[in-house]
Amino acid sequence: MQDAIGVRAPKIGIASPLSDPDEVELLVSNGATEFYCGVAPSAWAARYGASWLNRRSRGRANLPSMEHVANLVEKVHAHGLPVRVTLNAPFYTGEQLADVLALAGELTAAGADGLIVSDVGLILALRERGVAADITLSSMAAMRNSGAAGFFRDLGVTRMVLPRHVRMSEVASLRAHLPDVALELFVLNDGCVYEEGHCATTHALGTFCLTEWRYALDRRDGAAPTDDERAAFDEAVDDYRRWKWHVNNCGSTFSDRGLPNGPCGLCAIWDLCDLGVSCLKIVGRDSPTVRKVRSLRLVKTIVEQVAGGGTREAAAEYAQGLRDTPELCGSGFMCYYRDAVPTARGPRSPAGCSPSEP
Repeated sequence: MQDAIGVRAPKIGIASPLSDPDEVELLVSNGATEFYCGVAPSAWAARYGASWLNRRSRGRANLPSMEHVANLVEKVHAHGLPVRVTLNAPFYTGEQLADVLALAGELTAAGADGLIVSDVGLILALRERGVAADITLSSMAAMRNSGAAGFFRDLGVTRMVLPRHVRMSEVASLRAHLPDVALELFVLNDGCVYEEGHCATTHALGTFCLTEWRYALDRRDGAAPTDDERAAFDEAVDDYRRWKWHVNNCGSTFSDRGLPNGPCGLCAIWDLCDLGVSCLKIVGRDSPTVRKVRSLRLVKTIVEQVAGGGTREAAAEYAQGLRDTPELCGSGFMCYYRDAVPTARGPRSPAGCSPSEP
């Protein structure tokens, strides 16, 4: 058995997505300790069309104007909490960069506590122009090792959101090499079939990664595949399709308890606290308020259980018990951090699991 963290548990933040000033009170009361949001002024869309200002489309995922941003910031600050704004498109053209820099200045003037950025060019431009903004490195930068982390730290980045596909050993290594950099890790909702920072597609053109492709098996030597090879191939394709369904929030479903299904790192919260991670990130700026609230309640409950002195095994078992979806947890397909799950999982997801029938 692992030792209990107890009073040694570091204070860990819970970052909630925010897309409407009217959500602030409800999300704070359900456990949010900080917020992140996006903004997509109409002038940007008018000028650049389908080229997104940040890694979410216009609409519910983004505030429509600076007036909304100022209102939101005022409400968040009334609770003494910070709010960061996303400017995390993979890159900006030279023409776009001037507009993004102007917007960054407006956001800072409106009281935003920091910017979430992925484009190296924008980070450099912010520093060269003297924009006084605390910079968080977006997961879109796909920062995966201590060398890259040191590079971004030297550019003035103070916090880094790690990519979804990291191991606990990699988190531990980054923590050991760069103790002065705050780390933020995903904990609930919205997976990515590819590595988002290396994805050359955009959801503005549809979810290419979730397309149901047809697959065929051929041998390099030209011979016909054997029955065993075909069976292994079919099983691998079936596994891949089931994994994609889980990554896509299990078809945007909820459990019988009304909790959101989908990518999850609840079992890893003990480890993340023990490693000194600064913040747990809940994904879903475009999610309805009820999904944000239920996600917050899940994360807050586990954090409190860990801080109260629970063991690693007890925390993971408690998390899986709260979910009460052994067939989903048992598959391992929902796990952000499979190497952090110390308890025996439940039964494997049924072989018939599909995008329409989990």
